[in-house]
Amino acid sequence: MDVPSLETIGRFDALYLSPREGDALLSCAARFHSDRSKSLTTLVLSIFEGPAFRSSRTPAPDLLGGNVFSLGLPGVARRHPGRASFASSCFERFADDEIVRDRLAAILADLRIRVRPRHVYAPLGVGGHVDHRIVCEAAIQAFGSEAGRNVFLYEDRPEALVAGEVRLRLGLLGGRLPAGAVGAPDRGSILGRLARQHRGAVLRGEGGGLFDRWRAWSPAVARWREARAWNPQKAFGPRFQPVVHVADADAAGYATATAAAFLPKGRAAGRCARQAAAYAHRLGAAGYAERYWLLLPRLDGAHEPEAETV
Repeated sequence: MDVPSLETIGRFDALYLSPREGDALLSCAARFHSDRSKSLTTLVLSIFEGPAFRSSRTPAPDLLGGNVFSLGLPGVARRHPGRASFASSCFERFADDEIVRDRLAAILADLRIRVRPRHVYAPLGVGGHVDHRIVCEAAIQAFGSEAGRNVFLYEDRPEALVAGEVRLRLGLLGGRLPAGAVGAPDRGSILGRLARQHRGAVLRGEGGGLFDRWRAWSPAVARWREARAWNPQKAFGPRFQPVVHVADADAAGYATATAAAFLPKGRAAGRCARQAAAYAHRLGAAGYAERYWLLLPRLDGAHEPEAETV
């Protein structure tokens, strides 16, 4: 597979933005398979250096003819050595967050002209990891201001498999939903979230110990209270339309193989598989499914949504 250089990247039909290697492919496996089966040209762009899951198998699943490129930007663990625990990376603010976001937005704006994608997939930032939120905000800045392009925010796996996590993230973004989509993001209890919020970080090899999880409780409660007041029909943030992609048999098999390649083996992987099945059931799908949030034009006619401060 040819790896393009940043200066020579040409046109692609679909652009997948991945915080680190493996993030986008795990979260969008079925959609990616569908794009390739329709002969769409695809580019997977990893933003920060390193793999998303430290225990992932090498090589990664076959990209089915897609292209991949990594910007290799320093992630939070390298920008702030010693402060990249679960509690810090998901709940603390860092002085350079906005600088990194704006730098990335400028890079993506240049790629927008080179690639001219019809479809852009960026992380929603479920789970709250600062690097995922940076990619989300930079993508909205770079791609959310033009008509004629579909910008989808994908639900980060495995974090999005926990009930209530997607609703929490949409609430913090102040997302505005159509009347028929108000009940789409499922609710979850605060106790359930506190008990499970670290599991995604554990699967990534960043879970920390009991003290790290204990440090995250207070800011997690504060974040939950902040999002609880969210009114999805009266919010002033970006407007979204949920889109559920139900996989066919081939795409479901590809998604299963992708999860097996990236996620660690053992009890954690089994739990993740059960959560994926429960997640699909909540979406009303009989088999494997993924949900995306299509970015809509603002009601005042402008296309660029308001971005949160990471």
